[in-house]
Amino acid sequence: MAGTFAATSSGGFPIPPWLGDSAISAWISPATDTLVLGSGTPYRYETSFSLSGFNPATARVAGRWATDNIGTDIMINQFSTGQGNTAQFGAWTYFVINTGFLPGVNKLSFILNNGTSGEPPGGDPSGLRVEMWGMAALDCTVGRIAPSINITRQAGRIVISWSGSGFMLQSATAVTGPWGDYTRGSSINGQNFSATVSATGAARFFRLRFECP
Repeated sequence: MAGTFAATSSGGFPIPPWLGDSAISAWISPATDTLVLGSGTPYRYETSFSLSGFNPATARVAGRWATDNIGTDIMINQFSTGQGNTAQFGAWTYFVINTGFLPGVNKLSFILNNGTSGEPPGGDPSGLRVEMWGMAALDCTVGRIAPSINITRQAGRIVISWSGSGFMLQSATAVTGPWGDYTRGSSINGQNFSATVSATGAARFFRLRFECP
């Protein structure tokens, strides 16, 4: 849904009784003060990610979610996974999705209702909190264009970024090697990757290795 806002414990109520935020995740809500229509009003939160370069049959997403109020479903590409959340905002509910993925862009939706149907209308806190991870095997039949590495300095760190799945970042102290695997990097969309390294110590060289045989 459009117009979501982050809500943290620094703002006080409804955190607690909502689970307190952490360095990993925070609540999101349709309103800056979290107060929206109740009386069973449905809300949908959506995110998307790309499986380009991966085999969608091997994809898997797992995590946990908390809601205010009841989470009614998690959907992958508009298809129900049949996973609700009755624990609501005081505890986590775990979920796993291992079917329904498509080549290219995929849409993940979290559906919840705020309040109880029949309640008088008025401002009522509502929000969603999700922590999740995903994985998929590379599709080695797909041709790839070698990506470029972009290196920037941020304070005392070096950020190395590139676009394209299926590459391992390698490092060496000499341009002639030996080269060692460093990291696959992190990504929030499956296509743009980055790794952060310290700017101190010996000089290092970096390159990308395609992981398919």
